[in-house]
Amino acid sequence: MAGPPAANTAATTGRSDAREERRARREYSSRRDRWRAYATEREAAPERPARQAAALGWSGACEQFAAVLRNWPVREIERDVRLSDAQRVAFYELVTSSLKAADTLASACPADAALTPVGRMETMRKRLAAVRAATAAIRPALIHFYEALDQGQKVRFAGI
Repeated sequence: MAGPPAANTAATTGRSDAREERRARREYSSRRDRWRAYATEREAAPERPARQAAALGWSGACEQFAAVLRNWPVREIERDVRLSDAQRVAFYELVTSSLKAADTLASACPADAALTPVGRMETMRKRLAAVRAATAAIRPALIHFYEALDQGQKVRFAGI
């Protein structure tokens, strides 16, 4: 009686080890395939220095922020929040200030890619200063509008 269970355990352990080995090979194979696909895609992409790609990323962030400021869902906010006349005036002041901030941000964010580390830090400083100025320009209008809302309207506004 002792013989068959021990042999059965060895066979089961051998099968599970073989199964684990096959799974590991499959995972390795899929990682290897993913790496090859990544390398092929990277080789096919146009050559671009890393510093230029990083500069484009920050430039893109400025453009994205400006696009968000320009694309307020005005009709959706008016419909869902149900603004009174006084609240609507405060809301349009907010929209106007965000449009002005977007224009300022678009013109103030440098698009050039600096070649030196010092130049890249200076470009980064200018971009961050532009974002900070845009945020400071919008903040008073946002606070004024938000304080004009009642609690239910604040909840609906936050949900948009």
